[in-house]
Amino acid sequence: MLRRVKLCDLDLDRAHFHFTKTIDLSRIEKNNLTSDISASLAMADNTKRIHFSTGISNILKYHDVYLKWLMNNMYGEKSLRKKYDDDVFNTKMYEWTKEFLNDDYKSDQYKKNAVFTKYYHDMLECMYLVINVSNACDYNKDELEAFLIAKDIKDKINNSYQIFDKDTGILRNSTYSDFVILMDRTSCFDLYKRIFLYLGIPLELYKDETMNNDQDIIVLNNLIKLIIKTNNKIYDKELEYLFTSVMRSFLINSNDEEIFEKVKKEGIPLHIFPHYSTLYRNIEQKGVF
Repeated sequence: MLRRVKLCDLDLDRAHFHFTKTIDLSRIEKNNLTSDISASLAMADNTKRIHFSTGISNILKYHDVYLKWLMNNMYGEKSLRKKYDDDVFNTKMYEWTKEFLNDDYKSDQYKKNAVFTKYYHDMLECMYLVINVSNACDYNKDELEAFLIAKDIKDKINNSYQIFDKDTGILRNSTYSDFVILMDRTSCFDLYKRIFLYLGIPLELYKDETMNNDQDIIVLNNLIKLIIKTNNKIYDKELEYLFTSVMRSFLINSNDEEIFEKVKKEGIPLHIFPHYSTLYRNIEQKGVF
């Protein structure tokens, strides 16, 4: 039996709020609140869940994400494909992506009015239920990883995380286009796309058909570890292994004599950095990234 509650009677920081359509209220009252596949907006699988927000602040975050999703849905890829053929679509999609990434749409009063009008009418058909959570369902490992990565990216953007711009030679605020996620399989592509869309983060997917063997993955993995260790000035035995692996690989193609000369006679720390420029040129030429 559903009953009305007053906000003043709730612990607004701990209460669990479920967002639903008013038209479903009679069904919910009859059958209770049941998990539904369609409710799993961000999930790529068919797991049934009941989604909720804990506390007023998270309700506001949810609606902020919803407004961004609505803006992208009304003026992004879905809308542009209906209006333009492939040639014009690519240009328009590039312009919209740039506008969305730079938050320029926030200055477009026409678009904002259209989005808020749609949002207002959507909200008239919806309501919140306060629910008791007794048997919460955990997310699986891939879902948690995707959410954590998405949160880390959003936090960096919101906190004006600084990166070095190789074109201008100065530090600047990071943008969404500065981030890349390397994956060794395509099975999670749809999952990441749904979660990033749900959180209002633009995402483009690229599948490199040439990266089709374990050796390529090992080399790239070792390259990333090598960069991390040198940046953190960790000059241990593993660094020698990583350096040797990358130098032997298709990125540099050094022979064992050259590697031995650098590692044993001159030391890695003094000679690893000049090879970064060589690595970068080779990576660009070979199209690894």
